[in-house]
Formats: sequence, C-alpha cells, structure tokens
Amino acid sequence: MGFSVCADRVYTGSGEYKGSCVTVEKGVVRKITSRPLNRPVLDYRGTESILVPGVIDLHVHLRGLRLSYKEDEETGTRAALHGGVVAVADMPNTVPQLRSRRAVREKLEALGEKSLVDYGVYAGIPPDRRELEGILEEPILGFKVYPEDYYSPMLCTTMREASRRDLLVIVHPEDPESLGLETGWARQFSRPCSAEIAAVNYMAGMWRRCGKPRLHFTHVSCPSTVEKIIRVMGPYASLDSTPHHLLEHRVLSKNILDTCLGKVNPPLRGPLESRRLFHRVLDALLQGYPVAVASDHAPHAGEEKRLHPLLCPPGISGLDYWPGALLQNLLSAGLGARYFWLLVSRNPSLILGLSGIGRLAEGVAASFTVFSGAGRGGVEWLSRSPPYYYYMAPLVETTLVAVRGVVAFTADQGVLVEPGFGVNLVKAFKQYSRTW
Repeated sequence: MGFSVCADRVYTGSGEYKGSCVTVEKGVVRKITSRPLNRPVLDYRGTESILVPGVIDLHVHLRGLRLSYKEDEETGTRAALHGGVVAVADMPNTVPQLRSRRAVREKLEALGEKSLVDYGVYAGIPPDRRELEGILEEPILGFKVYPEDYYSPMLCTTMREASRRDLLVIVHPEDPESLGLETGWARQFSRPCSAEIAAVNYMAGMWRRCGKPRLHFTHVSCPSTVEKIIRVMGPYASLDSTPHHLLEHRVLSKNILDTCLGKVNPPLRGPLESRRLFHRVLDALLQGYPVAVASDHAPHAGEEKRLHPLLCPPGISGLDYWPGALLQNLLSAGLGARYFWLLVSRNPSLILGLSGIGRLAEGVAASFTVFSGAGRGGVEWLSRSPPYYYYMAPLVETTLVAVRGVVAFTADQGVLVEPGFGVNLVKAFKQYSRTW
C-alpha cells in the first residue's frame, strides 16, 4: 500500500524541492515529484512545512530493565517519535550494565518487544575475554567507553576486537584523573574543559596502540575539545555535541546551571562557551568533518531531579523536543535544512556505519520527518521525564514521522504504531566499512 506526503520544502540530501511530494510504495521512496502519485495524500503545504530525512539520535539512554521507573523502551521511543526521530542508539549504563552477553541480550529482547522506532545498542566494556566474545556474537553497534573504563585491562582488547569487526568505539571524553570533587554547584570548575582535552590525548594514544578502531567522541561540551579532536585525530575520529550544550546561549528563562534540572555530565558551560561551541561545530561541519548532534537523552524520575544538586543524578531529558529546538535555532541563524540534515541524519548514519538510511532517494527506505512552523502551541511530552527543552518554546513542531514506509506519528493522531514495530539497525540496514 502506498501514500504520498507533500510539504512546502522537501530536502532529500542531494537537493531541495519546493512544494513537492514524496510518494512511498512498499516501504521505499518511489518518486519525488511536484504532484502526489499515490493516495492517500498527506498534504502539509501552506504550513511552513519542511520534509527531511528522518532524525537518527546516536546517543540516548532509554533506561528500561531494572530502571524502568525512570523510562523504558516504549516510553522513550514514543517520545522519540514525538520529537521526529526515526532511529535511536541506546547506551549501556543500565541496571544491569550491558557488560555481559546475558545483559546485552536482555536489552535487545526488550527493545525488540517494545521499541516504536528502529534501534541499535552499544555494549559496555566487559570484565573479561569470555564476556567479550559472547557480546561480539550479538548484533550491536559498538562499545561505549566511560571514564571508569579508561584504565580497564579489557579496554585495549575490546578496541582491537571492535577494529577487526568494524564496530564503533564511542567515548565519554572526561579523564577521571582530571575531575574534581562533586560539589553540586559550579560543576564547570570541578569538571573542566581540561578534563576533556586530557581524555582526547589519552584515547588517541589508546587508538594507536589498540588496533585503530572507528572512534567517536560524544557529548563534547567545549569548543577547545572540538579543535583538539580535529588536530589530534584528523580524519580518524568523529564527534557529536548535544543541543543542551550547543543551545544554552539561546535559553530565555532563568539560568539553571546550578540547579538539578541542568545537572549533566559533562556540565553545561554557560552562554559564552555555548555560543563558541555552536559556531565551532558549524565550522567543523563546513570543513567536512564528521560532526553530529545527539540528544544524550537521560531521563530520571521527577523526585530524583528535585533532590539537592549535590545528591541528584546527572542527566537531561529531551527526546520530545530537541530536533525542533535545533532546527529552529539553525533557521534563526540563517542556515538551511542542509545543515540540519548533515548534523542529525546523514552524519549519524555514516558514523554508525549504516547505508540505506539518512537520505531520501528512489529505492531508499522511506524514513523521514515533516516539521511545520504552524504549530498549535502548548507543551506536552511523552517521555516519563519532563524535557529540558520545553521552555525553549521551539516554533516548529513534529507534524509527521514515517519509518520504513509506515506513518508512525502525526501531530493530529499521535503515535500510530504498536510496541515492537522498531527493528534492529544492524539487521535492517547494511553496514559497511569506511574511514573518514
């Protein structure tokens, strides 16, 4: 069964078409034309609408397992659809942590049963060779390196095996030996930019000694860190930053740097550093460097985020709103849909090593998002944790989300697919080997 979706602007990745329609048949894009070729027709022309390849969020914490009271695979991916996201990559800091084959399999099974969008999983650094070999039998995207893993005896072995199998090694860049005591306030001083710089230097050395795997630095919070990664790693690593680090300078409400709502690792740096980071990321993008934006969606129960800043857990929730907030800010800065596509769709698909997703062309999976400037206003969210972005009041809303040729969400009808609709990215989309 086919359908057509029309928008004021359709951005495919190779070009932009005004007032055009995407016709979908059998799960893939059939044609992009000036008039719809299939019915039913979902026509959003005249609403300042823009249709772009679907958002791929390569860093989320869906929680689940023993932390389902914070969020689970269903509520998290429901929020992802609300935000315009077609695929997520889930992090391993769960309970139990994904450092064993059993835990990884349990997480994959939970996602298979509950996810509403396509998904992938990173494993943690395992404690021994036996667990590593078991994890490598599972369909994962790669491994996540946390600060506590920097000096693990299994880190180098894991990196070598990731290199052999072309799996991604995604790094939290904060050197644990450079971090100060937790204070609850002024965390930008106890977790300084120098800790990120030291982490880049350390991981660059590990990369050279341990097989030179695909290396990715995530949630970079300092402009100097972006410069350091490019200078030290060149084309052999990629990076992302988050909307809350990039857009802090745009926040119009009271400053929340020293409250639990804004507590996150690495910490928010403040308006000046945020503005510099925003421009440095855009500069790297224009230079062709593999830079992306990811949410680092990290939900917590409401009572947890109301604790004293010294005691409350770090993490910012934002799957419901971050794509719209980022798109609005890029448009306000005079930048077109191409920049948005590169940061949230094309580059994430390349970083994850996937083809057949992240662009729109004939015969490619019809996973795309329509955003509209004619939002109905109001604030609502589908995540269990209230989003940090709600008071940014994005002027664009998610109007429609299609995943593999199925309309999964519309602003009028809400979520239209059932839990278990999502499929593993490793199985659904061809992986390929590449070096930047």
